[in-house]
Amino acid sequence: MTHHDNPETRNDPVQRFTLYLQENRLFARNADATLVELGSVGTEGGALRYALDGERITGQGLADADALLADLERKIDFLFLDGQFTALPDVTESTDLDGATSRDITLEEFGADQDSDPLARRVLSGAPDAAQTNIPAGPVSGHQTLR
Repeated sequence: MTHHDNPETRNDPVQRFTLYLQENRLFARNADATLVELGSVGTEGGALRYALDGERITGQGLADADALLADLERKIDFLFLDGQFTALPDVTESTDLDGATSRDITLEEFGADQDSDPLARRVLSGAPDAAQTNIPAGPVSGHQTLR
């Protein structure tokens, strides 16, 4: 049963995850107990560093595993992490997390700044976005030019 199927959590605007660092690899587990590998961790000058999502999300100069997981928590959002569970395979059966450093996190489904983000407000309200506003109301036939 997923978070949205469970009547007790269906309307809960937050999702809970656990981040793990084990043997220089970063993992995340969702509420459905699915485990995905997010990326690897390296060292530079005696400090920890990581890069995820084609180096879009990075951290460096981190003193230890706890600092790294805290830094990662600050830099990811629900849409990124939830997307990883769609895109990546479940590695639960092949991964031993005994002794891993972990951090429980809670992420808002649409982000804390949805009220200040015009696109988020339009999406949440069901209003069309800028690309949709130039679509004619009726069916398009022949070689009609869209404006």
